[in-house]
Amino acid sequence: MEPSLHLHPSVTAFSQPDAIKAAQTDIDNEIQRLNNCICSLKSRRNSLCHVSRLPPEVLSEVFLVLSEQLQAQDRFKADFRWTLVAHVCRLWRDIALQHGRLWGKIDMTKPDPTTAFVGRSKGAPLAIRESFTGSLAELPITFADPSYRYRELHLRAKDGQLGPNVLQVLNSPIHAPVLESLVLEVSDNYPEYTLPATVFDYKAPALTRLQLQNVRLEWPAALFPSLTHLSIHHSGNTSLPRPSVSQVLTTLKNMPLLEYLHLVDQTIFEQPIPLNYVSPEELPSVPLPHLATLQLFGTTYDCTTLLSHITLSSFVDLEIHCTGVENVPEIQALMNFVKDNFARNSTINDSSLLSVRTNVGAGELSVNVDMVADAVPKRLLSLGVYPRVVEFFESRVSTVLPIIFDSIPAAATKRLDVRSKFPISTEAWTRVLNRMSEVRVLDTCFAGAVNLAHVLGSPIDNTPSFFAKQLGSLTFSGVSFTHKTSQQLRFYEVLLDCLQKRSNGDHRIKNLNFHSCSDVKATVPSQFRKVAHTVRWDQELEEDLMMLSSE
Repeated sequence: MEPSLHLHPSVTAFSQPDAIKAAQTDIDNEIQRLNNCICSLKSRRNSLCHVSRLPPEVLSEVFLVLSEQLQAQDRFKADFRWTLVAHVCRLWRDIALQHGRLWGKIDMTKPDPTTAFVGRSKGAPLAIRESFTGSLAELPITFADPSYRYRELHLRAKDGQLGPNVLQVLNSPIHAPVLESLVLEVSDNYPEYTLPATVFDYKAPALTRLQLQNVRLEWPAALFPSLTHLSIHHSGNTSLPRPSVSQVLTTLKNMPLLEYLHLVDQTIFEQPIPLNYVSPEELPSVPLPHLATLQLFGTTYDCTTLLSHITLSSFVDLEIHCTGVENVPEIQALMNFVKDNFARNSTINDSSLLSVRTNVGAGELSVNVDMVADAVPKRLLSLGVYPRVVEFFESRVSTVLPIIFDSIPAAATKRLDVRSKFPISTEAWTRVLNRMSEVRVLDTCFAGAVNLAHVLGSPIDNTPSFFAKQLGSLTFSGVSFTHKTSQQLRFYEVLLDCLQKRSNGDHRIKNLNFHSCSDVKATVPSQFRKVAHTVRWDQELEEDLMMLSSE
C-alpha cells in the first residue's frame, strides 16, 4: 500500500474546525501506519543478520542467570564457578566487573575474596549464604554501613554456634530495608540462642522468609506483616520456656500473608492441658487465608489446640507429626479437628492430592493416601504419630488406620502408600482399600503384605466382585522377610494366587511393580505377567521409588 502523502489537499488552516480535525486524525493514523511498517521492515532486516556480539546489558543478565542457577544447587555454600566468565576475554571481564549484582554473593570463609566481592558489588544488596564449622566470629559488613545492605543472610553452624559479634549485630535495633530472607541454623548440642522480638527494630519491610533451627524466637513476637514463610525448628530438649497458646496465636495474627508455617518441637506450647479442655473465648481465632503449607511437629495437644484456633480458607497441605501419644482417643480427637478443617474447606476437589502419614519411631508405620487427577497434584494432609512406647502402637496399628480414613473425605482417596514394620490386619485393609485405584506397599513386613494379598483376592460376600475392585496399579518395594527364601516364595505364591482370582473375575491388575525383591526364581516375573497387563521389576522401578522416597 502506497503512502498517502496528500491527504485532504483541499483542507487548510482556515477551513472549518470539523474538517481540520478530521484531516489531522487521518494524517495521524497514516503516520502511525507508516511507523509500524518501518518497525516491521527493521525487524525483518535484523532477522537476516547474524548477531556478532550480544549487547552488554543482555550479556550481564546471562551472567546473572548462570550465577543464580549454580547458587540454587546449595542453600548455604556459595558457588563461584561463574567467575570464570571474567577470564574469557577483556569485554566479558569488563561487563562482569561493572555488574554489581553479580558480586553480591559473599563467601565469608575466604577474607580476601570477600573484600574484593564487596568492593565490586558497588552498593548492590548482598546475599550471605554460609555453612561453617566452629563459631562464626563476625559478619564481614555491618548493617550500620549505609553503602552495603543485606538481601539474604543464611548462616548455618554445622558444629558450633554464632559468635558474640554476630549476636550483637542481631540484637541491635538496626534497620534492614532490603532484607528478604533470614535463615539461622545452629547445632543442637550447643546452648540455644533467642532471637529478640525487637530484631531489626521492626523495620524490615521486604522480609518474607524467616527460618530458625535451634534458635528460639522471643514470644510474643511482633514480627513483620510481610512474612510469607516462617519455620521454627528445635531438634533437642531445652530449658528455655515455651510460649503460651495466646502468644503464638497473637504472633500469627500479625502475619496475614503467611503461605508456609513450620513449627517443630517436642512440646510447642507451655503447660499442656487435657484434650477435653475448652479453650477460653479470649483466645483469638486466627484467619490465615493464604496459607498453603502447615507443618506441625509436637504433642497431640499442641496440634489439636493450634488447629482449633486457625482458619484455613485455602487449605492445601497439612502435615502433623504427634509426639507422646498415649491412647487412641487422643488420635481420634485430633482427627476430628482435621475432619472439621476438611468440612470447612471448599478447595478439596478432583485435582487434589491427599497424604496421610502415621509413623512410629523411625517410620514403623507410614500411610500416604493420595488423589491425583488432571495432572495437578496437591498435598492436603499428612499425619504422623510418634508414641512414647512402641509396644502401644504395635497392637494398635490396625485400630488407628481406620480412624484416620474415617476422617478423610471418601472422594479424596485414590492412591495409598504404606510403610509398616508391623502387620496390618485383613480387617484394616478391608476398611480402606475399596477407595483405591493405586496401592504402593513400601518397606513393609511379610505378614502385612500377605494380609493385603488375601484381601485383594477375596470376593465380597461370595459375589463375583472383589475388594478394591477399582485397583489398577500395585507396587511392592522393600518387603522384609525374616526367613528370606521360604517367606519370599510363600509371599509370591499367595500374591500370584490372589491376583489369578482377580484376573479370572475380570478384575485384572493393569500395572504390577516390584522393587528390592531379589533372589527370586527367574520364572516368577513371567508367571505374574499372566495376571497383570504390565509387570516391572527392580531397575525399571528404581527411579520411580527414589522420587517417591524424596517426597
